[in-house]
Amino acid sequence: MTTAETFARYVLPTYGRYPLVPVRGAGARLWDDTGKCYLDFCTGIAVCSLGHCHPRLVKAIQDQAATLMHSSNLYQIPQQAELARVIVEDFVKLPGKVFFS
Repeated sequence: MTTAETFARYVLPTYGRYPLVPVRGAGARLWDDTGKCYLDFCTGIAVCSLGHCHPRLVKAIQDQAATLMHSSNLYQIPQQAELARVIVEDFVKLPGKVFFS
């Protein structure tokens, strides 16, 4: 069964999907299931814009996963509090608060 057929059979069609099947990435490049390479400009919908597989990012994710994989927003997460401080004080530079979703 192809990826498109699997989606059609098992995934709710909440929005249209491009007929692209990404299988790996490196930096700003993305390869599909046919081996075609793309420059990945799509950093918006529920993804980060840090690129694919950068060694420092991979190491940071591995270290965090070995410590604590996930914690609900129902709890006070030290790293989240610090990130909010950095966003408000170092980037926005205005009084305010951050909403993580």
